[in-house]
Amino acid sequence: MLEYDKELGKVILFIKRLLITSLAVIGIAFSACTHKNIPLAIDGVPNNDYRELYKRCNGNQCCQDSAHDLQNARGFLKTYSSNCPDGYIAKTRECVGSYRWCERDKKHH
Repeated sequence: MLEYDKELGKVILFIKRLLITSLAVIGIAFSACTHKNIPLAIDGVPNNDYRELYKRCNGNQCCQDSAHDLQNARGFLKTYSSNCPDGYIAKTRECVGSYRWCERDKKHH
């Protein structure tokens, strides 16, 4: 019975590793498909470094609020000259110092 338990444990461990690897591959593939044409960084700040974006506001409340909005939306910075990719909409706050960002259009997802 002890030998059977060892073999069963090995099979379960193999299945767990296979499942984790499969989920990681699916996640990477999904991410690559859904985030085309998204800039990785603007002005040297990675688009997912929301803390750094907040720090760069230098106390401007509008900027800080927009950084929080950007983070909550899991959005990414938008430049003046770029458009948001399909499935995303441009957002900003109506005050001086706000970031401009793209976030998923909730109407289409």
